[in-house]
Amino acid sequence: MYRAGIGTDADPNASLEWMTKAANAGHAKAQFELGKMYWRGQGAPVDKPTAVTWTRKAAEAGIMQAAYTYGAMLVNGDGVAKDMDTGITWIKKAADKDFAPATAALKKLEIK
Repeated sequence: MYRAGIGTDADPNASLEWMTKAANAGHAKAQFELGKMYWRGQGAPVDKPTAVTWTRKAAEAGIMQAAYTYGAMLVNGDGVAKDMDTGITWIKKAADKDFAPATAALKKLEIK
């Protein structure tokens, strides 16, 4: 609500505060959203290592978009040490659940 300004004025700081509370409570979608907020610098300065941490937690909780994103972060070494093997494993997890961008990424990487 605060992030999009639904029913109230948009407030990135309040959005970050509430998203952090939800993520810390174990809400996987909030963990992924919080990772995106840190990646983009929404409500806080850009902090790629923190973004990677929250994205990984969401991936581990079964959010396929997060699994794909975390895998891409690892493959590209963006915000985290480059790790092709682990990154591809995460992308495959998302592709196995029919997440189309993951399937496309594996094709681009020429991995079956």
